[in-house]
Amino acid sequence: SIQGLDRMREALHEMARADAESAILAGDRSGATDLIETIDAEWREFDAGRATYEPLPQTAEEVALWRQFLADLAPLRERHDALVATLRSIVDSGSPALPAAAAARSDLARALHAAELQLDELIDLNAR
Repeated sequence: SIQGLDRMREALHEMARADAESAILAGDRSGATDLIETIDAEWREFDAGRATYEPLPQTAEEVALWRQFLADLAPLRERHDALVATLRSIVDSGSPALPAAAAARSDLARALHAAELQLDELIDLNAR
């Protein structure tokens, strides 16, 4: 179970790093396109880790932590998907306004970090 959790945590970490990089890519549409592909790949990696973890037996404490994580993850993923859609729209339109999503990126970085910390709790619980 630690492998699946660690895979999810690493994917979230890479998404946070990719989101931070997007601030640097202000007018670079090619770089932004690569970034979108990276973020999409990390969500696939996250989902693979989740598929590894979820079917395994869990203690009552672990079930409670996992349910809270999933409840917190849903709006995070929606906001992340909205940011990626905004980046795609900017790239597709040819607009030089890639920095328009800066506030959303900052908020997402904090939320991704918080999700990583929740997964750390689950990993610690499983390591006992």
